[in-house]
Amino acid sequence: MTDSIEIVSLLKPLLKPLSEGVIVCNRNGLVLTANDAVYSLFGLDRNSKLSLSNLNGHNLRSSLIRAGINGASEGGDYCETIMDFEEQVNVTGVTRWFRIDSSLLDIPSNDDRLRMIVLRDITAEKRLTAVIGEKDSCGFVSEDPDMLRLLERIKVVAASDASVLFQGESGTGKTELRASYTNAVAVATNRSSRSTAAPFRPL
Repeated sequence: MTDSIEIVSLLKPLLKPLSEGVIVCNRNGLVLTANDAVYSLFGLDRNSKLSLSNLNGHNLRSSLIRAGINGASEGGDYCETIMDFEEQVNVTGVTRWFRIDSSLLDIPSNDDRLRMIVLRDITAEKRLTAVIGEKDSCGFVSEDPDMLRLLERIKVVAASDASVLFQGESGTGKTELRASYTNAVAVATNRSSRSTAAPFRPL
């Protein structure tokens, strides 16, 4: 007869190399195993004892119950649901977004079940979506501090009727900056402008 301890020992080597965090727990929420990515995602020491109720201050158990109740069919049992949801989490003072997938694993020859929880860090994807979706964005995406300062200047200048000269070596992105400037002018003035209609002359 296969039991949960055997299943967990078979899963451990399979979970170890995964970049996603994976937690396996029993029906009562007791963590049976987790891969290294879980400790990394929550900023925990590898020797820390894991609890769904307190992953470095985050109560994943409550999140799962909430998602299960929201996803359960009328009269259904939220503990029996397969869940897929996104959650904003504060980890060591840093806000991150996780996609959380949770499903049940039936244990052969046994009435017991295990729950597998997969955690994916989607923070970069969320930030990129937010930057691209900003109404006042000039349409240029960068994390470089100097480029971000330049883009802020573009937004300020775009609101004026000033002529603009983009200088730089060949291949440094002058044409892309012109497109960003044109977009910023349109956003800043909310109408056609002499700056957007003026010719662009690469030298």
